[in-house]
Formats: sequence, structure tokens, C-alpha cells
Amino acid sequence: MKFPIALVILLILFTAACRSNEIEQTESNDQNNSKLISVNDYLNVPEECAHKILSGKLIEQMSKKIHLFEIENIDETELVQKVFIYLSSEPSIGQKDELNNLALKCDWESWSPPAANHPLGFLTAEIKIELFKQVLCLEWIKKIDTAEREVQPD
Repeated sequence: MKFPIALVILLILFTAACRSNEIEQTESNDQNNSKLISVNDYLNVPEECAHKILSGKLIEQMSKKIHLFEIENIDETELVQKVFIYLSSEPSIGQKDELNNLALKCDWESWSPPAANHPLGFLTAEIKIELFKQVLCLEWIKKIDTAEREVQPD
């Protein structure tokens, strides 16, 4: 009777030790892939436009890219951010021209109009991070959010 109980206890301890090692490796990999950046290095946005940002994730992603560029881990062509731009109505020709002049790569076919349960329409775009503040403060842009999401298996 003692042998099966001891065997079960050893099996539980072995499983726990394996799981602990797996967690430590995952945490180690996460630390190598994501470095903390100073709060002073975060992208600052004008206070009068800050209410348009839907998620802090957007600022975090852009700040991280700027930091990676500064330490030469990415080049200038990678200093872009995919975003959702929210508008109250379909963009006019003048608004489209304004975004194109700011060198945004807008997917005009992605336009989703406002709906009863979602009062703002949106489209996807790719923006150079250096122009983000200028685009954010355009009067007719209502909200902006990241279109870059990290998907991880459960």
C-alpha cells in the first residue's frame, strides 16, 4: 500500500517540477523579447488630442518601435503603425487627399460605416509614427486605435 502512494507522490512532484521549469523558460523568453523602456521615452501626444486614443496599447507599441529604432534593432521603414481610424461619416475626397498627402497608406475598401450599436465608422491605415501626432489632431478624426494585436494560443 505504501508503494503506490509513494509512486503517486513522486509522479505529482515530477509533474510540478516539469511545469515549474516550463514557466521559468517562458518567463525568461518573455524578458528577452520585451524590454522595459523609460516613461520619458514614451511617445507624448498633445493633451487636446489625447481623448481620441482608444487604447494605451497604441502608444505602447509605437514607443517600443521608436526605442527599437534608437537602439538600431529595426530600420526606418519599420517605424510604422497599423491603426483603425474612426470617423463620424465616410471620408470625403478632401479628407482622403489630406491623409494621402500625409503619406498614410489607407485601405479605403476597409471602410465600415457607422451602425446603430457603433456610432463611428472606421477604416484601417498604416501610418508613419513620426506623423502620428499630426494625424491624431486632425479635427475630423474622432478616435484612433491600434490595429496590431498579438495573438497567442491558450
